[in-house]
Amino acid sequence: MTTTPFTHQLEADNAILSGEHCTFAATDTVDGENWLVPLTQYGFVRAQGPDGQTFFQGQTTADFRQVTMSQARNGAYCTPKGRMLASFTAARLASDTLLLKLRRDCTDDTLKVLGKYAVFSKVELCDASSDYVGIGVAGPSAAELLGQHYSQLPQAPLDTIVCGTDLVLYRAPLRYELWLTQDRAAELWPRLRERAQPVGSELWDALDIEAGEVSVCAATRDAFLPQLMNYDLNGAVSFKKGCYTGQEVVARLHFKGVPKRRLYLAELDGAGAAGDDIFDAEKPVGTVASCVSDGSAAIVLATSAALSTDLKLKNGTRVTQVAPPPYGLPDGLGSDLTETD
Repeated sequence: MTTTPFTHQLEADNAILSGEHCTFAATDTVDGENWLVPLTQYGFVRAQGPDGQTFFQGQTTADFRQVTMSQARNGAYCTPKGRMLASFTAARLASDTLLLKLRRDCTDDTLKVLGKYAVFSKVELCDASSDYVGIGVAGPSAAELLGQHYSQLPQAPLDTIVCGTDLVLYRAPLRYELWLTQDRAAELWPRLRERAQPVGSELWDALDIEAGEVSVCAATRDAFLPQLMNYDLNGAVSFKKGCYTGQEVVARLHFKGVPKRRLYLAELDGAGAAGDDIFDAEKPVGTVASCVSDGSAAIVLATSAALSTDLKLKNGTRVTQVAPPPYGLPDGLGSDLTETD
C-alpha cells in the first residue's frame, strides 16, 4: 500500500497494513463502543467535467440523475452480457465532480474499461485512491461524535453532506462514512480516536455482510448479474432510467425471468475466501461473495440448495446457518430456512 499522510497516522497507532486491509496490534472491542474504521480496502474514481452525469448514466445501473450534493447512489458497471465488473457508491463533490468508491482491487481494471468510452464525452476519469481515503464511524454515539466536527449530518441512508473537501455519507443506522483527502484524514483521525476505538478494516466488511449489501471485488469480478447479489432489491439497479451497458440482459431477467440464485447470509466453519465455489455434495451450487475471519459470509446460492445440509467449499469448509438477508427475498425465498448444523 502506498505511503501517505494517512497511512503514517495509522502506523503511529500501531496499525498493520497488509494488502488491502488494515488491522491493529491490539483491538479489544466492547459492546457500546464507537468504532473507527480505516476503509483501506476501497479506492476512489474521480470524474470531472460537464458530462460526468450523462456518461455514467449510459454506463451503469445507477440513475445518476439522483446523485446530487445531498444524495449518493449505489450501482454497478456491467459487461454487455450483464455481468458486474465493479460495484460502487457514487457521490457528488461539486457541480462538475463525481466521486465513486469501489473495491480497491477493481479500480484499475474498471478505469481501463471505462476510459475507452470516456474519450467521447467531456469528462476526465482518474484513480483518486491516492488523493482520497475512507473512514467508517459506527456505534451508538457515532452521530454525537461526528457532530463535534460537522455542523450538520446526513439523516437517512445514502444522504450526504459536503463540507469543504469532506464528504459525510450516512451508510446505515449508526454507520457513517467519511470520504476525505489524505491530509484531512490524517488531521481528523486522532481527533475522532479520542472517543472511538480504532478497529481493522474487516469490520466494515462484516457490517456490510450483516446488512446483505456486499461489493464486487476482484475475485467476483465478471461472475454475477446484479440480481444474484440482490442489487435489484437494495436499490443499486434502476429499472426506469433507460439504456446502459448490459441493460438488456438485466432488464430481461427482471421483467421476464426469475433469478435462480440469490445472495444469502451464512457462516463458514473454516477457511474461505471471496470467489470460492460452494458445492452441495459434488454439485456446484454457489459462490462466496464476501467473508471475514470470524466466519460470517455472504454467499450467492442456488435457491434450490438453500435448505441443503451438505453445503461445503472445495477445501472442506462447511457452510452453515444459511439465512435470507435482513431485507428479505421476493416470494418468500428462504423464509423457512433453518440452521444446517
